[in-house]
Amino acid sequence: MNQKAQTSSIKILGGGIGHYPIRLELVPKRLIVSVYQQDLPGKGSQIPCWIFVTHGMVALKQREFVLALRFAKDDDGKKFPKTPLPLFMFLYKAIMQKMRFVTGDVIRFGEKGLLGFSGMGFTFGNISANVIELPQHYLSCVLLTKEELAVAQAFGLTRVLSRMGFETNRFPFNPWNDIERHGLPMQAVIKNSQFKNIKVLPLKHSSINLVAGDKVVLLLAAGMQGAMTSYMKEQGNASQLGFITQLLPYHEGALVWLPEKDSIEMNVHPDSEGEIIAGSFVLFSRGETSGATMLEDGFNAQFDDQAWLALRNAIIRKQNLVIAPSGGDMEFSLVWNTMSNPETESGLTWEPSASQDSKETSAASDRWLDKLKRWIKRG
Repeated sequence: MNQKAQTSSIKILGGGIGHYPIRLELVPKRLIVSVYQQDLPGKGSQIPCWIFVTHGMVALKQREFVLALRFAKDDDGKKFPKTPLPLFMFLYKAIMQKMRFVTGDVIRFGEKGLLGFSGMGFTFGNISANVIELPQHYLSCVLLTKEELAVAQAFGLTRVLSRMGFETNRFPFNPWNDIERHGLPMQAVIKNSQFKNIKVLPLKHSSINLVAGDKVVLLLAAGMQGAMTSYMKEQGNASQLGFITQLLPYHEGALVWLPEKDSIEMNVHPDSEGEIIAGSFVLFSRGETSGATMLEDGFNAQFDDQAWLALRNAIIRKQNLVIAPSGGDMEFSLVWNTMSNPETESGLTWEPSASQDSKETSAASDRWLDKLKRWIKRG
């Protein structure tokens, strides 16, 4: 892609160097990008960032895109970097070719990459900046290295985002991209995952969760029923079915798998009670007993013959299901999320009753986290 050719015909509609935002028309009457200069909250400091916001994707039935870039070492804050602009032209061309993106999707750049990265993932908005006019509905762009892209494509973006948040000690993850950062060490994930040889179905707007420390709950968006039914028919009598799930705004924490250390960790929001912890996938296994266990940064839900039939029927008929564990494993539930926006609202109600005082609430939260830690050790 010729960056000079892409940027030479750009028209400035408003603002100017030192007077942000600048509105740039990349495609006449079709695609505008606003460029902001804004500090975003970091850990104990403010991080100067460039924030690029698209306008025009909604008309093409696509959510707008927001890309936040941390200032590079040689940025002086006066002149914005033009290198990200070809990225938006890349996305525009993809949209014009009938591609559409939602939370959890990824896209591979060309062989030369863009901004030094091999691809990009799309996730929910994670930017807190009141002075920026953000679209009502938008996707945050996450730049991915070659290894990160490979893991996101094979195992889902949740696995990568959760690791990103863990490595930076921030939940869910940094809202900005650092083009000077080193990539995550993901080779061990690619080589060692027990999930790598299973044909999987990505579940949009859906999540697998450890709830209250001892229950595994699959929250399904209603729109996924047809795809799940077709997937099960395609798999026939397969004894294992794999599903990739999403990290969503309602999560209070996420599981993180560190195969190079042979450990499972968790990244929990410091101000939360840790009631709903995201996993990155769920594996349905047919076996002699029933119950859910932790597997890497996801879950293995095992079903005996009777429970396996009940599970398939619950999906086909769009019914909720609860499977009690046969032994010492966790309870598994399948819940169809009936909220108006299943991506931002879980529909789960695990709040303590009104009669509980703050001490009881805190104690309950501690118990849930203790349970979670025990399961991590067992996993």
